[in-house]
Amino acid sequence: YQRRVRDPFMRGWEWRVFYAVEANSTWDLFTALKLQRPIVEKRTDVYFTLPRPEFGLKWRNAKGKKTALLELKVRSSRDEFGLEYWNKVLAKNVDFWTSGKEQEEIAEFRSEAKEVSRHLGLFPEVVAEVEKLVQSVNTKEELLWKRISCDKERLQVGFNGFILEQTDITIRLPGSQDSLSFRSLCVEGGPGDPHSLKSFVQNTILSKAEESKAKFVGSEYHGYPAFLVNLATQQSQTKSE
Repeated sequence: YQRRVRDPFMRGWEWRVFYAVEANSTWDLFTALKLQRPIVEKRTDVYFTLPRPEFGLKWRNAKGKKTALLELKVRSSRDEFGLEYWNKVLAKNVDFWTSGKEQEEIAEFRSEAKEVSRHLGLFPEVVAEVEKLVQSVNTKEELLWKRISCDKERLQVGFNGFILEQTDITIRLPGSQDSLSFRSLCVEGGPGDPHSLKSFVQNTILSKAEESKAKFVGSEYHGYPAFLVNLATQQSQTKSE
């Protein structure tokens, strides 16, 4: 059965995949499962591409805001199938350094990182990763993919005890008018035994996708941090070639 989502899990197992959006051929979860489409949630999240993808650090709903929610999620486990256990350990309203305006100056980035670190006092490992990120920036070109702005259009419903999510993501290429488009699918299963989550993904999501020959079947399944770190690495290599 299908229901509206009121209280998303703050911690628990999830399965997530990302794939490129292609005109008129992008696999759609709600169509495949014949689900009623909920109201679209639109927001912009800004992620820090920390070297360790088990830390997810971002500004939530940051576009055009004087304050934004600084969020930190920590991945404590990952299995061979790609299920990951995430725990949201910080969600705090903080003055947003750009107020929604793009900035590329190194000094401003360092000021932002310093302010963010001030709110991460209980998480010294994450503070260390933020510092590594800052130290890796010496030129404006190196700064471009250290923080990634994602414009999201998200659909989310409860279904058979799980939370299903489909999000269309637009990532503006730094210093360009061009953008990249992706779709993310996610199934959240809460903090219990992940066996039922894996079974649901295999027998419901992936079986439907295989019938439609969706290209993401067999992809590497992981969360936003790993996806964005990999994307940043690919884009940086492409630009240097």
